[in-house]
Amino acid sequence: MNERNYDSDQQSRRIYETGREEAPVITLGEWIGIFFLLMLPIVNLVLLFIWAVDAQGNPTRRNFARAYLIFIGIGILFAVLLMGMMAGLVMRLTEHMVY
Repeated sequence: MNERNYDSDQQSRRIYETGREEAPVITLGEWIGIFFLLMLPIVNLVLLFIWAVDAQGNPTRRNFARAYLIFIGIGILFAVLLMGMMAGLVMRLTEHMVY
């Protein structure tokens, strides 16, 4: 009984201090579902963009989607740079080849 009063007191104090209610926690099952959906090729990008711009959705999922999109962008940038370096290397190597 005492724990319940303490929990409700802590919750009301937390709401009072921040001025807003905290977002619901994403459960383990929901995270597994999210990662399962992110394994699907086109669906993952569509859902990431939807979650990243959804102002009414869960802020934890929104921030996760934004971070995931940033990492995808960084990965694409590194891949393009690596392909450019490899193409330059192949061009320089084939320049000096005599048939």
